[in-house]
Amino acid sequence: MTPRALPVWRSVLFVPVNVEKFVAKAAGVGADALKLDLEDSIGPSDKDSARKMAPDVARRLNEAGDEVMVRVNRPWRLLVRDLEAVVGPHVSTIVLPKADSPDLIKAVSEVIGEMELERGVPVGSTQLMLLIESAEGYLRMPEIAKADPRVVAITLGSEDFGLSLGMTADPETLYAPATQVVVAASAAGVIPWGFVGSIAEYKDIDRLRGIVQLHPPQPGADLQRGVRPDRRGGRRGTPARRRLRRGPGAGPRVGRDRRQDGRHPDRRAGEGRHPPRRCAGRAGAQPRPLNRFTPDRRTSA
Repeated sequence: MTPRALPVWRSVLFVPVNVEKFVAKAAGVGADALKLDLEDSIGPSDKDSARKMAPDVARRLNEAGDEVMVRVNRPWRLLVRDLEAVVGPHVSTIVLPKADSPDLIKAVSEVIGEMELERGVPVGSTQLMLLIESAEGYLRMPEIAKADPRVVAITLGSEDFGLSLGMTADPETLYAPATQVVVAASAAGVIPWGFVGSIAEYKDIDRLRGIVQLHPPQPGADLQRGVRPDRRGGRRGTPARRRLRRGPGAGPRVGRDRRQDGRHPDRRAGEGRHPPRRCAGRAGAQPRPLNRFTPDRRTSA
């Protein structure tokens, strides 16, 4: 496979594949890509039914003119079943969680290649976005980002990464790791995608504009307003790079998620594993302002 042109993803909309009202609203909402989720937003008892629904949902959305990604599950048995269900002409990108080693990336690429060949899809056309969600993956990012030509983007899976390190996922604790994602991605020639902060805190659509949205946003919301590059070309930095320029604590808060309990599934999935802490050695430390340009909203009246 030869090096590919990198995609332009100014915003990506999460869509739980098994909730029809969200699927119906997602078509034509204006995001550059729709990310169908088979992982944390799907309960264990619903995995099989969601997987069966995924091919038809991907086809419908793609035929309506949307680019479709799919976030798959990581345990090998679930991962292979998910790939069997979704690899095909209507899915441009597989979003792989817990990308911990180059060997994993190469093995997944080989499996995808076999499926492409069987299904008449050009071999190598399916892209990979990798989620760094553990200390092991973080320390091997330079190797992981260069592991396979399918890789077009890497991003920090903030909630699971925080759980892996036993710390709270917030702009302050994630700033340094997010910077290293940008360094590793830039060295590998792929996109450092995402933002500084936790996706589980979503209260302001405007602060997340041009990065990620959770299900169809408020009626009439323009996901791309003021965002560069546009589809006509030119690059002025990925969302991750733009947010890092603003300094620690400047990561956006996500627009309102319309799930039944108002919390992002990545946060719900991590509850009960262990108590979070801000970071090692910081017990009892006074909170610092989110950035030097704005007052600390946690302590101001």
